[in-house]
Parts: sequence; C-alpha cells; structure tokens
Amino acid sequence: MWGGFYAAPDGNFYVAAGQKNLNEDNSITAVRILKYSCAWKLLGATDIGGGYTNMFEGIYIPFDAASLRMTQIGSTLIVHTGREMYGMEGIHHQSNITFVINIQDMTLINSDMPYCSHSFNQFVVNDGSHVYFLDHGDAYYRGLILSSFSAYSGGYIAQERAVNIFPFMGATGDNYTGCEVTGFSLAGNNLITVGKSVPHGFAVNGQTGYENLNKNIFMIITDKNSMASRFIWLTQYSPSGAEITLTEPKLIPVGNNQYAVLFSEETSDQSILHYLLMDMSGNVILSKLYKNVTIQTDSQPILWGRNIVWVSGNYDNGNYDSSRTYLYEIPVVTIPLNGIALNQTNLTIDEGNTQKLTPSFTPSNSDDVKDVVWTSSNPGVASVSEDGTIQGNGYGQAVITASAGDFQTQCQVTVKVSENNTPLTKPVLKLSQKAADQIHLTWKKVPGAKGYQIYCRTDSQSSYKRIKTLKTGSLSFDAAVVPGVTYSFKVRAYGTNASGKNKYSKFSAVKSRKAAVPAPSKVSCKMSNGGTEVSWTKVAGASGYVIYRNGSAAKTVKSSVSTWKDTKAYDSQTGMYWVYNYYVKAFKTVNGKRIYSKPTKTVNLYS
Repeated sequence: MWGGFYAAPDGNFYVAAGQKNLNEDNSITAVRILKYSCAWKLLGATDIGGGYTNMFEGIYIPFDAASLRMTQIGSTLIVHTGREMYGMEGIHHQSNITFVINIQDMTLINSDMPYCSHSFNQFVVNDGSHVYFLDHGDAYYRGLILSSFSAYSGGYIAQERAVNIFPFMGATGDNYTGCEVTGFSLAGNNLITVGKSVPHGFAVNGQTGYENLNKNIFMIITDKNSMASRFIWLTQYSPSGAEITLTEPKLIPVGNNQYAVLFSEETSDQSILHYLLMDMSGNVILSKLYKNVTIQTDSQPILWGRNIVWVSGNYDNGNYDSSRTYLYEIPVVTIPLNGIALNQTNLTIDEGNTQKLTPSFTPSNSDDVKDVVWTSSNPGVASVSEDGTIQGNGYGQAVITASAGDFQTQCQVTVKVSENNTPLTKPVLKLSQKAADQIHLTWKKVPGAKGYQIYCRTDSQSSYKRIKTLKTGSLSFDAAVVPGVTYSFKVRAYGTNASGKNKYSKFSAVKSRKAAVPAPSKVSCKMSNGGTEVSWTKVAGASGYVIYRNGSAAKTVKSSVSTWKDTKAYDSQTGMYWVYNYYVKAFKTVNGKRIYSKPTKTVNLYS
C-alpha cells in the first residue's frame, strides 16, 4: 500500500509503504520507511511491526482514512499518518500514529506521539526545537487538534500541550464534520492552518451551524508559544444561500514570511482561481483572479523560482477533462498591475510604412503578468504584430488595442497614401494557353499601382465584364475558358490618391484568343515488355487522349492516363517489334462534343 513521499532537507527522498495486517500479527512488517538518494539509490529502511502502539495496540490497515506527512528535524525523521487499530477487543477503530526515526542508521526511536481518534488528516512541521502536529478528528478530539512537542537530543520528542483550534459541532464519532483542512505551515512565530468548512461555531454573516450548509474558506493563525488562535473567514458566502462550489484551498510559502492561498470558485461554465497574498498574521496583502484556471483536490502547488506551479485537469462546463493533465503557472504577485498605457494614443503613418508602439505599466515595478495582446479594429488599414509594430496597409483609420490582463488601452491610427498626380501607365498584356480550360494572362508591374482589374468578353457578348480584381504583387491570372470560344481581355491598374479616392490607368491593348485544347508535349515511345509503350505529358483540363497508329485512331484513354502499350506492335512468336508511327491528340468534351488539340509530333521506335 502506498503511504507517502518526502523530499527532505538532507537531500534524500523518503518513501512510506505498507501492507494490511488482517491477521493482527504483531511481528509482521506493517509499515516500511525507505531512504533513497536523490538518484533513487536505496540507502536504508525502517521496518515497523504490526504491533506498533499509540494509545491502543496494532496496525490493522496502515494509512487508512488518513494522509501521511513527514518532517526532518536534525537527524530525526518524523512520520505522521493514521491507521486502523486492533487493540480494542476486535473493534477496528481508526486513529493517528507517528513514527520517529533516526535517519543516520534508520532505527526507530521510542518516543511520545500525539493521539487523536478518529484522525482523518495529519500534518507535521518543526521550527528546529519543537515539532507541531495537526490532526482532523471527529471524536477524541472532535475538531482540528494542534499539538506541540519539544525535541531533544537523540531524536526523542515529548508532548507539551494540545489544543482544539476549531471545535466541531455534532455527536462524538460522527464521521461527517463539514470541514476539510488542506494546509498547515509555519511563519515566524505563527502556525497557519487553512481549509474550508461549514460555520460550526464561527458565524458567517451571522449564521452558525453544522449540517446542510455551504462551506467557506478559513484560516487559523496560532501563536506557537501561547497556542492562542485567531480564526479568519477568507470567504463569506451565505451558508444557507445558493450552493457555492469551492475547491480546497492550497497554502504555499512564497518567502519573506508571506503565503499564497489558492482556491477555485467553480460554476457551471467556468472556474475562477482566487490568489491571495497574505502575511504571517493572516492579513490579506492583495488578491487577484484568474479566469478559466482551476486547481484540483489532489494537487499541491509548489514555489519554483518566483512562480507557483501545479498540475490539474482542465475544468469545462462543470467537469474535469480526465484525459489530459495540464501544468499551470502563475507569478508570485506582490505588486498587482492596475493599468497599461501606450507611448502614443494618436499617430499617422504612410501606407507601406511601420511604427512601433511601446506599452508601459502602472505601477512600473509590478510583478504581475504583463503579457500584452495586440488587436486591430481594421487590419486592412493597419495591422499590428505581437511586439506592437503597426503596418500601414491602406488608406483609412483603425484602432489598435493593447490588453494586459483586465486592463487595456488604445491608439487611433490614420494611414495616408502619398499624393501622386502622375497618371498610372497602362499595363502590357500577354496571353498564353497551357491548359484546356484556362487562358493565362500576364503583365508587367505598373509603378504606383495598388492592384489590377481584369475585364473580359467573348465573341457572343457585346460588352466587357470585370472578372477579377487583384492586389499589388499579382502579375498574372488564369481565366476559365471553354475551348472553341474566342475571348478578349484587357487590364488596367488602379491606385489611391491622398484623399483616399481610386485612380486608374488606361486599359491595356485588347488581346484576343480562341480557346483551344493544347497538344500534349514530350511524346515518345519505347520497347516495353509485350509491346511498344507510348507516353506523353498530360494537358491540364483535358477530358482524355486519343493515340493514333499510322494515322488511324488506335486507343482512347482517360485524362488521368499518360501512357499506353500497343500490344499489336509485338510478335510474341518471334519476339520482334513492328515499327509503327504514333502521335497523340488531347480532347475536351464540351456539350457532348469533343474538341481536339493539334496532333503531337510523330514518333516511332527509331526516333
């Protein structure tokens, strides 16, 4: 059975494991504490027998209804956990149990230990001279029991006192307590406890009580010397109001006797992470919210550099995505962000030029998240990159927005087009055709042009129609055509003056072409196993091909085919090939009629 893990200050790892002892055998090893190097080399182990006693004898089931935590004080390892016992005439009650171990030789030290029954959660910390235990009990005692022990040379610890820092209402031994304690730590002279609970005797909005009430997040500050406690509700949702779902709070030391408390408030559609920075007296220094961030019960955040990191599933519409685990990270915010500004709020740039915006933050020394998201209200006029660089794309105005967290600021951008009264020169148009269903138009770049407009008409049309508008950089276009139809094309360039109005060049000279089916290229033939193989290059848009042998059609194939084997050119009896002449025509089927290309050159085995 798994017990727990501890990365100790001595640089070693300690692992607790155990096994059930249902035969109530005092001699069986019920718990084993293993010592590993940080490279996972086993350095030693301590075996703890089934008859180990704390008030009552025996370990019937180790770790049952309990947690397990450890602490190191000098050369002593203290393991605090729970167990089912068997020393009560066959009744298997549950209580806490503690193991004190000399980590130099991994021997068990016979020492005092706290007692709490039933103890459903166990914590332990030390300050070098004292060890402090926290137990969540439901009977003897019923509440959160804080125990102080003095530590002596040789590893022996002796109890000084125990106090109930959070008494629970309800009958002795009632397993339901309405409380979950999830954090216990030491800060200066104070012991800090966090959890969530129904009110019990500590009123929330004037209401006390025990059963069928909402839970709130609490903190208890206990002076380690006097053991006097101060109870604080960190949230105060109505105990009898609408149901509130809060995750168990996590307590993370962040240095300078400060602590972060993290918990999530979950609704049907999202999870909001609450971050509280607190001093050792329980005062909230600042608070911050992170939307769509969650923290699950079985995850304990740690401090990594100046960030708090943890793992959790993804919360979505009231459920966790159990198929994926995510690594979350937030900064240890001590100075929250409360504003963002830009070095310019209005600027004018010329089309094609760039200018960079620089953000500033208030306060300037904030350690909050400062990731800036940039957006443009009209990217066609002005776009913005991830580093705040604006690109002028066209005449007009756009609003650039910089967002950081819940704060945003804006800059009004005007893009101008330089005044140019020089007329645009007309394009020079050329036509070509390499596909059965397209005529290829090309022209040279016109200085100052923003784009080009293409007009077309057929021999059956009386007027030209604009078929395409292309932006700068496009100097060609493939127009869809039907073979056998004559098409006339003309192109003009367009630009923009400083007032934003379009200006146009004169049209190019009209170029006309009767759409045809291009002939295949690279026709050839060669000897092949069992016949002469004729091959050719495909024609885009063709419906198929006809192969001619000595001037007569020998085979028609689909457009996907580019080779054909003439088996009649081979005499299987003699192994000889007849030398035939071949050529190929492509065709396009239009309205049920084939329109053919010109024939390719003629080839034979000699050629």
